[in-house]
Amino acid sequence: MKCTPVQNGSNSKENMNILVSGASGMIGRKICTFLSHQGHAIIPLKRGHVSASAFWDIDKQRVHIDDNLHIDIIIHLAGESIAG
Repeated sequence: MKCTPVQNGSNSKENMNILVSGASGMIGRKICTFLSHQGHAIIPLKRGHVSASAFWDIDKQRVHIDDNLHIDIIIHLAGESIAG
């Protein structure tokens, strides 16, 4: 999923940067699609992708978010698969 964050410091309720864990899951995909159609920028939290602007280092148990990335909301959907 490609994201285009809005400008830093933007508090507009119409254009928020939303960090989503579990963005590629069954529920996450639908929520991300809905929110992006509403004009929000979706930033998926990736696992182990050091090149991503936001990623979870599983080995170190740390989340990295680039300093220049402005996040307005975090939605946490990562977890066990409910689809089987």
